[in-house]
Amino acid sequence: MGVLTHLDFFKENKQLRKTKKKFKKRFEYEVGGKSKLFFLDRWDKGVYPTIEIAKMARYIGNSKPPTIPWRTNHPFILADRWQTV
Repeated sequence: MGVLTHLDFFKENKQLRKTKKKFKKRFEYEVGGKSKLFFLDRWDKGVYPTIEIAKMARYIGNSKPPTIPWRTNHPFILADRWQTV
C-alpha cells in the first residue's frame, strides 16, 4: 500500500493527472500489481478529508496479509525465555 500526498500544490489539473499516472505506473512496477496506491490531494485546515482516510482504513481492515509459502513449509518458534529444570 502506498500513499501519495501533497498533491494540492499542483496548479493545473493536466499536470496533476500526468503526475498521478506516472507515480501509479512506477509504484506498480516497483511493488507489484496487487498493491494499492492512494492519493490524498486536498489538505483542509490541517487534516485530509475524512472520506479519503475512511477509504484507506477500510482497505487496510479488509486486506489479508499474503501467505508466504516458505513460512508455511518451515514451522518456527519464537521463544522469549528458555529454562530447563
